Amino acid sequence: MNLRQIIRNQKLSNFDLTSLVSESEKYDDFLAKAPKVPKPGKEGTGQGSSEVKIQTALGYKGRGFKGQDGKVDGSQQTAYQNALTYLQGAVEAGDLERKDIPGEVKDNVPSAVGDRYKDREQDPSRDDEKKGKATKKKKKYDWRAEEHKPEGEDGRPAPAQINDFRTQMFDGKTGRSSDWAGKDNSTPDSDPPSDAMARQTAIDLGFPTPKGTTRGPSQITGEMAAPAPGNPGSMMNEVFSVEGCNVAEAFYERFGVAPTVEEMESILQEQFGNSQLAEDNGGPNGSEYRKKLRIAAQASVTKFDRLQNAQTNNPEFGKMIRPPSEFYGAADSIEAQAAMIRDTEVPPNKIYGPDGPIEEITDNPRTREELTDSLISIAKKHHKQDPKGPYAKFATGSKSNPNVDVDAIEAEVGNMIDNNNVKQFAEILAYAGGGGANPSDTATFARSEDGNLMILFHSDKMSTSDQQANSTLAQESRRQEVYLRELMGSDPPKLSEEDALEAGMILDEFSEILKETNEENDSGIVAQTALNFKGKQKAAILEALKANPKRPPTIGSGPNKREVSAEEFLEHFSDPNNIPTKEQSKLFRDIKGNLKEAGKDGLFSEDEIDSLDASFIGAERTKRVVGAIQDRLAALDKLETNTDPPIKVGQLIETKNIIDKLHLYAMNDPSSLAYQSGMCATVIGGNVVNREVLREIFGVDSAEELIGKVNVGAAAAPEGDWVDESVGNGVPNSLLQRSRDTFKKIDGKVQYFTVDENGKINGTTSDPDADNVQKTGKGKNQQPVKVGVVTGQKSLFYALNAHGEDCNFASQSARPKEGAGSALQTAYTYGDCMREGIEKYGKESAQEESVKYKLSDIFSETQENTLAYHWKKAEDNYPLHYFIRELNKDSLN
Repeated sequence: MNLRQIIRNQKLSNFDLTSLVSESEKYDDFLAKAPKVPKPGKEGTGQGSSEVKIQTALGYKGRGFKGQDGKVDGSQQTAYQNALTYLQGAVEAGDLERKDIPGEVKDNVPSAVGDRYKDREQDPSRDDEKKGKATKKKKKYDWRAEEHKPEGEDGRPAPAQINDFRTQMFDGKTGRSSDWAGKDNSTPDSDPPSDAMARQTAIDLGFPTPKGTTRGPSQITGEMAAPAPGNPGSMMNEVFSVEGCNVAEAFYERFGVAPTVEEMESILQEQFGNSQLAEDNGGPNGSEYRKKLRIAAQASVTKFDRLQNAQTNNPEFGKMIRPPSEFYGAADSIEAQAAMIRDTEVPPNKIYGPDGPIEEITDNPRTREELTDSLISIAKKHHKQDPKGPYAKFATGSKSNPNVDVDAIEAEVGNMIDNNNVKQFAEILAYAGGGGANPSDTATFARSEDGNLMILFHSDKMSTSDQQANSTLAQESRRQEVYLRELMGSDPPKLSEEDALEAGMILDEFSEILKETNEENDSGIVAQTALNFKGKQKAAILEALKANPKRPPTIGSGPNKREVSAEEFLEHFSDPNNIPTKEQSKLFRDIKGNLKEAGKDGLFSEDEIDSLDASFIGAERTKRVVGAIQDRLAALDKLETNTDPPIKVGQLIETKNIIDKLHLYAMNDPSSLAYQSGMCATVIGGNVVNREVLREIFGVDSAEELIGKVNVGAAAAPEGDWVDESVGNGVPNSLLQRSRDTFKKIDGKVQYFTVDENGKINGTTSDPDADNVQKTGKGKNQQPVKVGVVTGQKSLFYALNAHGEDCNFASQSARPKEGAGSALQTAYTYGDCMREGIEKYGKESAQEESVKYKLSDIFSETQENTLAYHWKKAEDNYPLHYFIRELNKDSLN
């Protein structure tokens, strides 16, 4: 135990309330008006922090700071210390008198124990202030400037030290963000720009509730809940890991070591375990919540390591201004990032990623297209929400449906790249956060004393099985046309003119099918059919349309939207020229389910129910699109490039697509977009996906080396898989997605799967009693398995990995977001070998302790340990007993 700890323990045992000489009446009145003081949760119990009366905290000493188990309770000691600190502030302010000199309890008076006495000790001019004199205040006390030698085992800080650290860092206020500094200093307009207002509101109010309900405003910020990214789990992961980055930074400054995941988890739990955001995820102690908390703690340490390594790898960046700025995924976060970039003078200063300064924007078709798409989206957003935004000028007209000058945006992107405007490039990437050009969710920005800016974007995922990207078939169809142009634009062209013409016709045919199916309208068919029913059947349908009070029947959109009766709703949309909105289409898709829930489906025959089922009607259209996807791939694969060796065009185009969707170009050097200079990396708890990890998994140095080595589509289906000939020219069943409540029929009869002697599907039948019908369940509960209508398709991507083995590294699924028959959306996830590779190679290497201090830091410390330095501090109207105590305190180390 060091000398400082011994002295602290003596203070705890020697303090006596009889040293207060004020009258009892005044003292009691003083305590009655005093605020409660914080008491941390007892170690190992998982309990959150609380607040207790000062009298209660002082009473802990009489029982020897022991809990019900008879053991010394560190949380009681801390609460007692907080009470003494508050009283000390009162003594120094003159509100209470004491026989001995002030300053015998604690070196600082944090606002956790009363804002009235905050920083009294560091403000010796207070007596002059009482007299109305204007005097120069000393610099505000900075707890970050303190360094404490770890007193626990194995060179780690002791639990009491960690608790003291947390209490100081968060002002002793649980549920409070470490960056909250009042409204004037917690927004993108702050200096430095901040998203603390949005983050604190998110902690207080949790994930935004459904329309019509509210939890706001926040008692701290006064703001209402804002739209949030993803779901409650992703929101918690982002917010908690950003707070965790701040914790890791301050922890490292104080103790000289980074926090372990266990220490980080404990701090986050103590600070935020009782927040609304935690409760939305099953907190404070639910098993799922604890899993999410662990992931957020891991991600915090991983992001901290990313910055430490970036600093170590870039000595030319200069001395980093600590702490850095941390941002989560709210609108304020993105605006604050853009503001920090705009505030950076480039040139002469530079913008850095972890791999070095961005000297030149990587120019390729992907970069130009992604930046153009991003700027179109940004222009619409600025036009609607921020008319003074830098890119609002590219949009005109109504805010709900603005006209965007695409030609002007393309010219803007071209000029930016041609003129190598790195600053604007970074600004657009910040505004594009969460999109294709920059898939990040959170970010770390750090400035150097030289004026440089370091950018780290983090794409946050909860698990390696999370969705990594999404798109629409229409967008992907346009991208495939770009890939074809790239083949023809190479020197020499990689495809003959004849084959290029054939490939173009194949892509055009698919685009036409997609356009036709997207424009078809099931709702008109369902509406007309519903109107033809009579009596109880029609009454049941009308009731089914009104079953959801949060989604009543409406016609029109925008300002012309109005609520109508169920019958008027059907009459309006029975006209095929009246196209329903997505919200109105949902009413048609809900009819079957609402009839079943109300027990009214028995009024209808199976065929009648099918006629009201938009999913059943749209299934044929979905099947047509799925068949077209596979037919397109098969047709393109009949064409080959004129390279050595030749590559099937369908495989090449799909490989380029998966490279873009999973951002595998991050392994390139130089990379492009948000991955340029290593700015962006995927963070999955304790793992990171960056250039090095991707190269380790695939055993290649660039994404281009994957061309010709990837197999996709039907080639990935299991051997002997049954082929459904009713879909296109035949699609393997394992690559089809099927409905579980809407079933395929032939001549009005439901179809059932049949199997061979090994239990593998080999066809279908309309006879549920056939001997070879596939069944589910056991014993008497066995039921024949119905063939669901096709709702989507999936593709598997294989490549050789670094060890020469087949590597299923990704899968794509195309499914209707609004129900069977609606436009297909695509989603991409990592495959098995990709997940295994990330877990094997994805640990961010921790920074070496030897690089903690640079030469300039050592020189500064040496200077601060001189008597001349302390004497200079004393000259500035500094009371002598404070000066002597500080000199002694710094000598104890």
